[in-house]
Amino acid sequence: MRVALPIAALALFACSVLAQTPTGEITGVVHDPSGAAVPGASVTLSNESTGHRREAVSNEDGIYSAALLPLGPYTVRVQAPGFRVTERTGLELSALQSLRVDFLLELGDVTETVTVTGEAVQVDTRSPSQGMLIDDRRVRDLPLNGRNVLDLTSLIPGVNRLSTTVRASYNQQRLFLNGTRDTSVSFLMDGSSVNYSHRGRGLNLPPPDAVQEFKILTAGIDAEYGRGASVMSAVTRSGTNDFHGSAWEFLRNDALDARNFFSENVPKLRFNQFGATAGGPIRQNKTFFFGSYQGLRIREDELSTGAFPPTAAELAGDFSASGRVITDPQTGQPFPGNRIPVNRFDPVALRLLEFVRQPNRPNGSYVEQASTTNNADQFMARIDHQITQRNQLTGRYFQDFNRSLEPFSGSDFTGYNGEEGSYRQQTLTVEDTHIFGTKVVQTARFTFNEFDYHESNTQQGDLTTFGATDFVHAGGPVDTRPNIAVSGRFGLGVGRDRQRLHDNWGFADTVAVTQGDHQLKFGFTAEANRFYYTDNNKTGGSFDFNGSRTGEPFADFLQGLPRRFDQASPFATNQKYTYIGLFAQDAWRIHPRLTASLGLRAEIFNAWREDNGQISSFVAGAQSARFPTAPVGLLFQGDKGFPYQRDANNLGPRVGLAWDVFGDGRTAVRSSFGIYYDALTAEMAGGVSAPQPFGLTLRVNTPESLSRPYAGRDNPFPFTVDPQNAQFVTPIQIDKSFNPDLGNPYIMSWTTGVQQQLTDSLMLDVAYVGNGGRHQILLRELNPAIYGPGATVGNTNERRSLYPDFGSIGQLYSDGISYYHALQAQLNKRFSKGLTFSANYTWSKTIDEGGTGNSFANEGQQGYQSPFDRRQNRGPSEIDVRHRVAGSWLYELPFLKQSSGWVKGAFGGWELGGIVTLQTGKPIALFSGQDNSLSGIGNDRPDVIGDPNLSNDRPRAQLIDAWFNTAAFAPNPIGQFGTAGRGIVYGPGAANIDMSLRKSFRIREGHALQVRWEAFNALNHVNLGDPEGDLNQKGFGRITSASSARIMQVSLKYTF
Repeated sequence: MRVALPIAALALFACSVLAQTPTGEITGVVHDPSGAAVPGASVTLSNESTGHRREAVSNEDGIYSAALLPLGPYTVRVQAPGFRVTERTGLELSALQSLRVDFLLELGDVTETVTVTGEAVQVDTRSPSQGMLIDDRRVRDLPLNGRNVLDLTSLIPGVNRLSTTVRASYNQQRLFLNGTRDTSVSFLMDGSSVNYSHRGRGLNLPPPDAVQEFKILTAGIDAEYGRGASVMSAVTRSGTNDFHGSAWEFLRNDALDARNFFSENVPKLRFNQFGATAGGPIRQNKTFFFGSYQGLRIREDELSTGAFPPTAAELAGDFSASGRVITDPQTGQPFPGNRIPVNRFDPVALRLLEFVRQPNRPNGSYVEQASTTNNADQFMARIDHQITQRNQLTGRYFQDFNRSLEPFSGSDFTGYNGEEGSYRQQTLTVEDTHIFGTKVVQTARFTFNEFDYHESNTQQGDLTTFGATDFVHAGGPVDTRPNIAVSGRFGLGVGRDRQRLHDNWGFADTVAVTQGDHQLKFGFTAEANRFYYTDNNKTGGSFDFNGSRTGEPFADFLQGLPRRFDQASPFATNQKYTYIGLFAQDAWRIHPRLTASLGLRAEIFNAWREDNGQISSFVAGAQSARFPTAPVGLLFQGDKGFPYQRDANNLGPRVGLAWDVFGDGRTAVRSSFGIYYDALTAEMAGGVSAPQPFGLTLRVNTPESLSRPYAGRDNPFPFTVDPQNAQFVTPIQIDKSFNPDLGNPYIMSWTTGVQQQLTDSLMLDVAYVGNGGRHQILLRELNPAIYGPGATVGNTNERRSLYPDFGSIGQLYSDGISYYHALQAQLNKRFSKGLTFSANYTWSKTIDEGGTGNSFANEGQQGYQSPFDRRQNRGPSEIDVRHRVAGSWLYELPFLKQSSGWVKGAFGGWELGGIVTLQTGKPIALFSGQDNSLSGIGNDRPDVIGDPNLSNDRPRAQLIDAWFNTAAFAPNPIGQFGTAGRGIVYGPGAANIDMSLRKSFRIREGHALQVRWEAFNALNHVNLGDPEGDLNQKGFGRITSASSARIMQVSLKYTF
């Protein structure tokens, strides 16, 4: 049914529904031999692959322009009375490119033709945009770990990309560009949005053999593009007048890999990635097809390195060697000899300890390898049909289906809980382009996206399975095991069963008009989004042990004394929202050497709605009319005064200048300013979906024991939903609510820079790039516990005196700010003489007030410790990388090029490729791990009592054991917040080189067999992970992980 719907829509809208387009523009100036402009020249632009033609005429200044052109190789032919016909061939037009092709006509008969073969000027003298194109050759030939095209974004100045896995665990693409959050990137495929509305990230792309190219725009972006300060635009391959295709197999095996620094052996790996493509004409110059398939089969061992399990002595209750005083919670005095009597051990804790292993490393940690599986299949089909020379129709469908088995599922040990995951991604695009005369082009598009993710347990049972007496599972389709977190020691992972389903329907239209010196664009985008979400994450309960009861987290666990117990009933929500974007853009050629880019975009982000009204928020002093029995302050969707967050005042001006300094197209000065808005994600709306009266989330601070978490209070589960007679269990826990003044975040971006063509194939681009974030989303506590005499962790809720009917109240504010300043330089060499390369350097600094690791930010380690002092949280962002170098190359080795016969066939024609990245470290989040402030927030930072930085020139063993000076920190005093600021300690940097060596053996004309070797982290450099930043953790300051060691793969590819 889900496939049938978009196919039916294709037929309905193919010709009637008219977006942001993966097209380009060819423009230039026609001169006579004296250098004077030639007006009225006829210009014909022909796509060499498909036969598509476009006509243009030069104006009184000799300028011609053709916009919204399909990508590919072009021949441009110019004809004017009294001059010879002149044509330029072999011109490659890329996505979002304004390709400048100038002509110097020769006097002569129009029957004579002058043909010039070669590339156009690389310098962009028409647009102020900053970014980088990853062309077909680099997409196809550079080494790619997992063959994920977006890995090539590591080559772009200003990028900070968190790596993704190649198994079914959401697998969204995360990009941080120019210091902005990962929600501020608009992902496009063939001009259509492929954003995942739940978290605002990008969905997967087809394999490299099905991608023609992609481009990242990071600043100076036209008003045509919205929903973020950066654009990632990928273009899939299309068929041409020639049949072409490929088939491949990429193979990995642990026998080819190096051992991870923290592993005793090389994890087992069986990796097979295989597939094929085919494309060609259905009818010459008329209809073309292209299709691809890729399969992935992985069997590998996953490494768990973060546990510090109890020693044999600690299992027996002996903590005399722990270095901590273990306090008896019944007397408040230390246990004699730091030994806990056996009769104080909790029986449920003892049963759970059956899943906990003994330390197996000299530093007291535990490392385990376990087998995971991942199977994935991707399909893509594309049809391009030229109805007439003035009307072209394109349709593309892509599906990605992935299944995985995860043995740890958040645990440090196998056996407690495993996880089966699967997702299916589908995207459909139908596009119609119509040409009206020589001045007007209209492109229309319909889009459908779906992402359906399922996650389920491999183990069942609940707390009663392990001996609890008064526990009742909260419900749901299956019983789920409790989540156990023993701070600094180990975790027994989350038991859950859930689904996340997102679908998106989009309609868009773009019209381009050439009018004299103006290249105008107008258009709109309309989208409807739905997000269906079920979650049983805490139906089995969640227990947190942090040492608040005895002074040591495992001593708390051994006695079954949690700091906190949470449990929630099953939850389901169906949320929807719509988006409308309108724009006008003008590229005004003020002077043949000066172009102004002027644009305005209006964006309307309608509020998320839930089908059953299951969204609540906190508004102080307001009483719900929908549920009169609700505590004062708790409002629901439909109540008067409920903050709906419909933001219709988002006007984003875009202005820029591009100056061709000397008029020869080889030197350009470019500047820009723009305002770019972000959408509010479904993850935020899901966070405020109302638990009560539609469900129940309950938090118990300092419960009696792990065995009897509800002792002394009524057990409310299973919770019965009765909206007609709503019952509320207080204190009500609100994880997230909307502030009434919440608005859409936006980025103000400004740039100025110079592009210089150094040689015919070499270009230098140097720019200052800055931006300022405003209305950034931050999460703050509205109902902190007030410290006073007699305050303890156990009476936290009783001390929430501002709103006593509530526990913690998290509220989303849009008052955060951020700053980014950078010098970005890049050097690009177009392929010539057997070599192409790119290199860039970024020197930057990013300041903000909250974390950028998720779409509502500012939770956990990067969150506010004090709700009364926002500026205390301002500091270097968690993605602040001060120095970064990246580069790539493809080099046809010259050896034996002049040979012939079998010698050249066997030993000549090899190509060497590579990617290098070098960067400094990112800030480490430091926190005390204890609620010493007794605020109930849990984001306390430690006090700084010395210099935390140590020399990085020490031996590696010392770096691993103490990356920073742990003696420089102490727990914050009771009732006070810590003095440590954000970003005072930075983690290790990284250095990586990936390499490839390939050669194609000719089978016969047009057919070849390619052999390929690739090595990722080819030099086997040890890139250490970040150290532990929790003062309460046993491994505080210690590094326990490293990035992958050297991985090698080999492949065969057949092309025709």
